[in-house]
Amino acid sequence: VDAAIVELRRRIDGPVSVDTGGYQVSTSISVPFQRSMNEAVRRYLGKVRPRIKTANSVNDAPDACVHNGVLRPGCPVWARVLSEDEERGGYLADLFGRLGWIPRDSLEVVEPYRPGGGVLKPGEWVKVIPLGEVLLASPRVTEEVLLQPLVEPQIAAVLLHAPTGAVLAVYGGVDHRYHPFNRAISAHRQVGSTIKPFLYLAAAEILGWEADTEVPIGSIDLPGAGGRKWRVRDTHRLKGTPTLTDALAHSSNTAAVRTLRKLQLAPFLEKWRQWGLPEIEGDNLSLALGNVEMSPMELAQCYSLLANYGACAPTPTLIWHIVDGMGNPVGEAPRFCLGEASRTAVDAVLPGLHAVVEEGTGRHASIPGLVVAGKTGTTTDGTDAWFAGIVSEHVLVVWVGSDDHEPIPGNSGPTTAAVLWKEIAMETFGAPQE
Repeated sequence: VDAAIVELRRRIDGPVSVDTGGYQVSTSISVPFQRSMNEAVRRYLGKVRPRIKTANSVNDAPDACVHNGVLRPGCPVWARVLSEDEERGGYLADLFGRLGWIPRDSLEVVEPYRPGGGVLKPGEWVKVIPLGEVLLASPRVTEEVLLQPLVEPQIAAVLLHAPTGAVLAVYGGVDHRYHPFNRAISAHRQVGSTIKPFLYLAAAEILGWEADTEVPIGSIDLPGAGGRKWRVRDTHRLKGTPTLTDALAHSSNTAAVRTLRKLQLAPFLEKWRQWGLPEIEGDNLSLALGNVEMSPMELAQCYSLLANYGACAPTPTLIWHIVDGMGNPVGEAPRFCLGEASRTAVDAVLPGLHAVVEEGTGRHASIPGLVVAGKTGTTTDGTDAWFAGIVSEHVLVVWVGSDDHEPIPGNSGPTTAAVLWKEIAMETFGAPQE
């Protein structure tokens, strides 16, 4: 519901308030699919038993949380309470040496995190998460800051109908009462190896590679920060020179980096733009390892390009129709298509995505009798784990990770995200009958 309201506010452009305009909205959400996703996640959480993190340490904001002096939405950080501001109904807090304001009406969600919460005392450290951007150079926050507990792991999932971009189901986070920030739509995290299919898609279009084209592998040194070099290695052993399909199935890091080096960065990014996918940035070969950020919904849109066999990937939407208080239709669903890929190039990549599930890093997502193509992704120390999967015309993307960008032992695309993906897919599509 919250996600649909956000899209409604974005699409209504006029003097009438969304809150009082009497709008009637038809959403794209499928009630059966949404129930299936909720039930599958509930069952998964019963197995992993998420925990609430406590204030046992105080750290500065991770680099990933701050950009150009702005604290990003959905990025939890520690703040020190300075005093109560009775006139404004909240608390003054120290945010990275700047004065920030925390509304009192957000304190009700503190209690599960700190028993007896609800009253803050000067000098206390609390965990905060912005629902909008917080200007760190300003004496006031630009949007409300919500106090909340940190749950680990957090989860996000989105199910798209690839041909239309319709969002059929969405899961924004564990326990929405305490975490109203919708990670499926608004949390931008590094995508890891889920970007690799698009490297080979570009190689197929630019270099003419096919599924059985041999791809060079082997450790490679790249320039890093401070003039130091960093060595890219493979965690999965591949014998000889693998094919494109093998390199993708086993998520070869060195093959991905060498492929991007052969393509060169600028031509790859130009291809990305021609495909009409959500904008990304990159200035070095670490892009090949997924050193770019996307939301789960944006990543699902990217995989829609593959599910559509190269036909355009429409901008995802949660709203089909809007009628105002007078019964007049207000615009149509924004089915924006900005580009497409070669069908031949997609055909070169899809066998690798099937092999990921059949014999590669995504084996835990395999469902007997169901044709699945997908890709795992993991960032450093298990901070983010992904699985993006295609089932017929549907794209299902799941993310498992930590809000505070801290490591999660054992969290990875193959071990956690793929398992959660299978749980949702089984509940959503059902196990095919023999």
